[in-house]
Amino acid sequence: MPDWLVQIPDNRDHNGDPGGEIVLQARRDNLPAHAAHNKKHIEAGHVVVSGPLLASHDDEPLRPVGSAMVWKADSESQVRAWLEEDPYAKSGIWNLAMATVTPYLCAVRVPM
Repeated sequence: MPDWLVQIPDNRDHNGDPGGEIVLQARRDNLPAHAAHNKKHIEAGHVVVSGPLLASHDDEPLRPVGSAMVWKADSESQVRAWLEEDPYAKSGIWNLAMATVTPYLCAVRVPM
């Protein structure tokens, strides 16, 4: 299966702020469901890398403003369908209209 590099910005809060408090609270509230949902994709080998995009490495605490991941899938449409099922998408955290799903060729993959 080919690799796909995915980047999804979070929606902005009512002030137009990426990573604003409303979106951050929604991330916290939905994290257990998001992790449980993705567990099956991780175990199946579909998600090989994932984590939050940050506003900065200098912020304390670190402030997520989106998500990045690498998926193994047969097609971009398959990746997008899986993303639409995610609790972060269903709860309005992610801005799926601005998501990029790019064909990706991983040259180095080192286990953690």
